[in-house]
Amino acid sequence: MANLSSNAFNLILAKLDADSNKAADKYVTLHLQLVKFFENQDRGRWQADHIKLAEETLDRVAKKFEEDVVIEKSFQSYVLGVARYVWLEYIRVNPFPSSDPMPDIEAPKSESEFDPDLRLACLRSCLAEIPKDEDERKLILDYYRSDGEKLKERRKSLAVSLGINTNALKVRMTRLREKLKNCIGKCLEKEASRVTK
Repeated sequence: MANLSSNAFNLILAKLDADSNKAADKYVTLHLQLVKFFENQDRGRWQADHIKLAEETLDRVAKKFEEDVVIEKSFQSYVLGVARYVWLEYIRVNPFPSSDPMPDIEAPKSESEFDPDLRLACLRSCLAEIPKDEDERKLILDYYRSDGEKLKERRKSLAVSLGINTNALKVRMTRLREKLKNCIGKCLEKEASRVTK
């Protein structure tokens, strides 16, 4: 963080925690999270310096605090948003190297994984297995029914009808999606083993 004034650095530490020791620990943790974020974005394709990108992100955030910019989001969300812009700028300036091979992609275990009709049949089968008494099948269908502009409104009203907030609905849907994903994977494996016998 060579470009950062001590005042800007102190402002970012103060935003992390009132206790300076805890703030320092949180700063290190945040820095490591940003490095991991850039590693996940890169996946070895651009060979970017993830540490420098994390430092650039924190520099920009601290400078905004120095300029007395009011942040309406949570601190973590704001930092992540800045990190996304830093990454987009990086890949715009450093286009994907076409001469470098793509990282190895795991080959499909069977042709059935890419058969859309079989995947649809597995999805239908898995939806039928979801317990009706919990109305999970209806919930997942309602959750994905809308598109575009009406999507947020529909999901808000769905959350209200369930008596939960939208974040709780998202968590619930993540769990349901995971159940469906696992069920579909097992179904495809079963079909693949049936075909190879």
